[in-house]
Amino acid sequence: MGRTTLKRTAAQQQSNVLSKVIDKLASIRAQKKLLESEEDAVKKLIAELTGNAPGTYEGENFVLKITESVTYDYDTVKVVKALSKEILPQVVKITSNIQHVLSPDKLQQMIARENIVTKYTVKEKE
Repeated sequence: MGRTTLKRTAAQQQSNVLSKVIDKLASIRAQKKLLESEEDAVKKLIAELTGNAPGTYEGENFVLKITESVTYDYDTVKVVKALSKEILPQVVKITSNIQHVLSPDKLQQMIARENIVTKYTVKEKE
């Protein structure tokens, strides 16, 4: 076997492995989606059976603890007015939604650091 044939065989093997790994990722995500749907249904049934009353509930093998907490949504305009320029950066997280508010030119001037995020999107073949 020549070098070209060996390289081609190695590339084909790598492609075959990648193909199987891609399919595995898609399979895991499909299973995860089904499990999340099943979890939602079970939580709904628990809510119906317990009224979501805080407390500890025992199953045959596991214990469920229901707790209640309060979260708040704040009026952004009022918060910004109340914060000084020194405090604001300590409590505000800027998200990509800012691109809907500021022009690309202004945004470009405000970049402090560029982060590379790798995202995998998998869908079923048609």
